[in-house]
Amino acid sequence: MTALRLFNLWLHLSAAFVWIGASASLALLWLPHVRAGIDPASRHALLMPLARRYIRWAWAAIHLLLLTGIFNLVSVGVAYGFAFPPAFLTRLIAKLVIVVAMIGGQIGLGVAWVPRLAGRQSGGAPERAVGRALIATGIGGSVALWLGMMLQR
Repeated sequence: MTALRLFNLWLHLSAAFVWIGASASLALLWLPHVRAGIDPASRHALLMPLARRYIRWAWAAIHLLLLTGIFNLVSVGVAYGFAFPPAFLTRLIAKLVIVVAMIGGQIGLGVAWVPRLAGRQSGGAPERAVGRALIATGIGGSVALWLGMMLQR
């Protein structure tokens, strides 16, 4: 593996860890604690800047993942003469389907759920939807990481 491919793989994994780690930590650590221990007005004042910052970092990570993923695929394709084994293609397609679903959830967070949450002082259904989307991103990202590691075998 060349130094450029190794650096690209490091960038790809770092971006994945930022996106998945931020989703998991918000869903599992921040939201339950904030929901239980803070009054609704203070919760809103704390969660909205945090949500906006998360969305900004998540989209930066997604863009980096897409660019480095394309580079990874092209560099592996060049190494194999673009004759990928069927098992590789199956895992790759499964990983891409999961990532597309995760990006769909991220779009839902940025376009629907967080803005709906911003318009209210209390949590309710939008806050639960945000929590579910963050958990789904964490679980989906973990499966996508596992599938990505299986691509190396």
